[in-house]
Amino acid sequence: MKMTSSYFAISPTSPDERTWLQETYSRVDILVNNAGVNPTMQPQEASLLTVDMDTMLTTFNTNVLAVARITQAVIPLMQVNNYGRIVNVSTEMASLSSMSSDYYPLAPSYRLSKVGLNGLTAIFAKELQGSNILINAYSPGWMKTDMGGSDAPFTADEGAETAVYLATLPDSGSQGGFFAEMRKFGGAIALPW
Repeated sequence: MKMTSSYFAISPTSPDERTWLQETYSRVDILVNNAGVNPTMQPQEASLLTVDMDTMLTTFNTNVLAVARITQAVIPLMQVNNYGRIVNVSTEMASLSSMSSDYYPLAPSYRLSKVGLNGLTAIFAKELQGSNILINAYSPGWMKTDMGGSDAPFTADEGAETAVYLATLPDSGSQGGFFAEMRKFGGAIALPW
């Protein structure tokens, strides 16, 4: 069996991705939505009282709407084969139970956009119930990436372990879950929404 992988960037404001995907690919088995911008370093991101609404809109366009658009485009390519695994990269900071915690930076645009991503995950899961297309979200943790910086304790490969696990779930696997990074707990542990 020949396997190929591809990665590509999408414009959150362009409707052409669905057509391009369906013309380019006849089958998609796994989709990992790793869309993410985090404007946390901007001073106005220190408070929801001062956050710039244009920044918040840009963050939502990338972290929520682009994911919705690409997922809508890929699901029909999964339905043809009655198989698919969709993994949305979220963050523990999007857990509603963490919103009042002093442990995480406030980062309102980023955190609220990832709450939206988790909502997309749950709604798509409900709509895909009974199919063999599973969708879940997970937090990769703080990683050494362009966004995470060099002080992060984990590599991108370590952060991808849970994505690989979720992308290869058996047919009876979790649907609509939100998981912590596996290395943190020695296995896939569900996080509270």
